[in-house]
Amino acid sequence: MPAQGFSAKAEKKGDAAAKHQQQRRDPYEVLGVPRNCKEQEIKSAYRRMALKYHPDKNQNDPVAADIFNEITYSYNILSDPDKRRHYDTSGFQFLVGRPLTLKAMNWSSTFQV
Repeated sequence: MPAQGFSAKAEKKGDAAAKHQQQRRDPYEVLGVPRNCKEQEIKSAYRRMALKYHPDKNQNDPVAADIFNEITYSYNILSDPDKRRHYDTSGFQFLVGRPLTLKAMNWSSTFQV
């Protein structure tokens, strides 16, 4: 029985969030780039992998969709200098309690040739 003021559902959500946080792979590893890479290398790696695993190219493939989401999540961290600096110093701990959204991404510059 949960403690007063807490629900079992809230506890499960917290456990799921912690487990999900532990399952995250290093964004550098996901994109296949070294830690000392330049922004252009990150962008190129993202574009290459995003085209390969994009849901439109891999319809009905949930594994490709998961990989695409992981690639996008990693790019969202490494493409932003502040998020990258925070990640480099404290890992995923800086993200706890802060949702990582795709709203701030500048998609037009991401896919320019």
